[in-house]
Amino acid sequence: MFYTKFGRLYRSLSKSEISQLKLWVQSPLHNKHKDIQKLYQFLFSRRKVSPLVYQKERVFKYIYPNREYDDLRMRHLLYLALDILEKFVRYNQSILDQKNTNFLWIKDLRQRKLPKLAQQALQEAQQQLEQQAYRSDDYHLHQFHLATAKMQQIGTEHRIGTNNLEEITSSLNLFFMLNTLKYACIHLSHQNLRKTDYQIQFLPIVVEMIEKGNYEAHPSLMIYYYVYKALAYPKEETCFTQLKYYLLTYQSIFPAEEYQSLFLQALNYCIKRLNIGGERYIQEAFELYRYGLTHQVVWDGKELSPFTYKNVVALGLRLKEFDWVARFIPDYVVYLKPESRTSYLQYNTARLHYMRGDYQACLRLLAQTDYDDVFMSMDAKVMLLKVYYEEGEYSALESLLQSVSVFLQRQNIMGYHREHYKNVIFFIKQLLQLPRASKEKVEELKTQVQQTEPLAERPWFLKQLEKL
Repeated sequence: MFYTKFGRLYRSLSKSEISQLKLWVQSPLHNKHKDIQKLYQFLFSRRKVSPLVYQKERVFKYIYPNREYDDLRMRHLLYLALDILEKFVRYNQSILDQKNTNFLWIKDLRQRKLPKLAQQALQEAQQQLEQQAYRSDDYHLHQFHLATAKMQQIGTEHRIGTNNLEEITSSLNLFFMLNTLKYACIHLSHQNLRKTDYQIQFLPIVVEMIEKGNYEAHPSLMIYYYVYKALAYPKEETCFTQLKYYLLTYQSIFPAEEYQSLFLQALNYCIKRLNIGGERYIQEAFELYRYGLTHQVVWDGKELSPFTYKNVVALGLRLKEFDWVARFIPDYVVYLKPESRTSYLQYNTARLHYMRGDYQACLRLLAQTDYDDVFMSMDAKVMLLKVYYEEGEYSALESLLQSVSVFLQRQNIMGYHREHYKNVIFFIKQLLQLPRASKEKVEELKTQVQQTEPLAERPWFLKQLEKL
């Protein structure tokens, strides 16, 4: 019973939902089976939730204390209990969806031949819709539903006269355009992870309509448009500039989850541009992260992703915001999951020591920590390579280069991450082999470093070449 569909659905209920379910089950309008009431009473009375407690035999004995276990009967009870539970959950969801409830209420009143009440309900629904802050695709869809209800209302009252076709088509077009761009963005994001080639019908027409039309009054549409443009044409920097403006200006028009997704798209764009040499995006990404931390966009105020934590430190160090990073590392490590705190605290503190030139403190911290995350493990090895090179520990450096190459071959690191680490290994080997007296060779390698992508360590390599 614990692993049945009924058991999984029941365990998903919140405490408040269980309280409401108690009343639901007791109502003869929703449940006329006394045996089902007993089944639910058994569940309500149990403090612990475990497979042992939920054994069907134990439940059956509670309902029928003087009968032998009958599996067929028990399965029938579970079938009835599941039907009641599903209806309860669906009812709760329909109540929460106020806009859809309003639309169905207007439709019902019109079918009951109560046009004045339907008109009043329509006006109230329109007022509620306009009072809400969100202007995402859901808003335009409900605007379309209300507009169609309004047209039907007009047809009921006046057979001949004006209609609101423009209102209907406008809201429908906005809903369609928003969703076309939304799924085009999802397609482009998937394309970065795996080779896929979906055909988004009407996408060129939607893009052309926005570029030729005047849609500034619909910032939600403009945000999706600029996300799409930034992903499709990453070298057109004006697209990112516009995207950043709209994102920071119109946060309130999206539900939190949708806004977070759009915000992360902008951050991913910055990180990708940074990894292929767009140095100005260090500052852009850092500013976005700080905004996201302050406004709880990149976290929920309770738990912080280790990747966000690591990225914020990396960007702050690249910008030499050492004092800010020194405060951030201990202040925010408490928001990581307990099992991640020690390794992330030590690793990122080691990075801070490295950037400040305290190599011995850096090495001590790196030696103390084992990393479960393959990317953090590789980044720690890269940091060690740089320390050994700068300290002239060439024997240790060559040994580490060999072990890192083997480690990288064994790891399933995909995409530009793998290429970045391979490039780091290659160029450190080139530095070791470079004739110190040959200025021409130094310049050749410098050109190669500048042209190679991806290479997030490009500034470090150029700095070492300048020393030569």
